[in-house]
Amino acid sequence: MEVVYAKETPSILKAKEKLLLAGIRTFGTKHVEALETIVQKESSFNYLSVNKTSGACGYFQFYPCSKMKCELTDVDCQIEEGMKYIKKRYGNPTNALEFHINHGWY
Repeated sequence: MEVVYAKETPSILKAKEKLLLAGIRTFGTKHVEALETIVQKESSFNYLSVNKTSGACGYFQFYPCSKMKCELTDVDCQIEEGMKYIKKRYGNPTNALEFHINHGWY
């Protein structure tokens, strides 16, 4: 029996690294784990993710997708918009994750 391991594409890995580094620059290392958890829950670190039911899209599952103000393929813009959203609405990813846990969305 052959064992096959799922692999992330190099572009997904590079984009994930960019996102986490941007999170560290914006919020510090204290909040990187919460940021990672949020993005994992929302999009599994797939910047091309689109929710089939709601139409929410991208790393942070912007809803509606037009709220993101950039193309789905523009990773840098998605990251910038996501950091702005979290900072403005919650102050930091830890607060955003706490809200997510309590409400099922953020």
